[in-house]
Amino acid sequence: MVCTCPSKDWNTNNATLLIAISSGLIAFFPSLDVLTSLLPPNGWVGYVVTIPLWFLGTMGISFFLPQQRTPKVWGVPMVPWFPSLSIATNLFLMGSLEPQAFIRFGICTGKMLGYYILVGLHATYDMAHQQQKLEA
Repeated sequence: MVCTCPSKDWNTNNATLLIAISSGLIAFFPSLDVLTSLLPPNGWVGYVVTIPLWFLGTMGISFFLPQQRTPKVWGVPMVPWFPSLSIATNLFLMGSLEPQAFIRFGICTGKMLGYYILVGLHATYDMAHQQQKLEA
């Protein structure tokens, strides 16, 4: 298999592949209700299974993907624990949302993307060319 990723570091590529596959598996379900319907009605068993899997997965990332470099000025503490906990929290919160929230989010995202394409992108382009003229 030929690596077509920008990085030649296999650990980085494996981590990217792991995130892509797990995200794809979650996105495969048309609704998060499908995932919650797999749990029993009282739901505590899901937490007993999911939290240790999250912990073991994050521990695997921290052991098998070594830190690439030491930050010189500042660094994020507790990596990968804080980012992993943040992702887990966001997935939990997203699972409790109603379908209308996802529709509103899509509409809001579309409006912001339209604004960026129509206004922000041109302003960035104009500012970059203005900087080049000042330097010349």
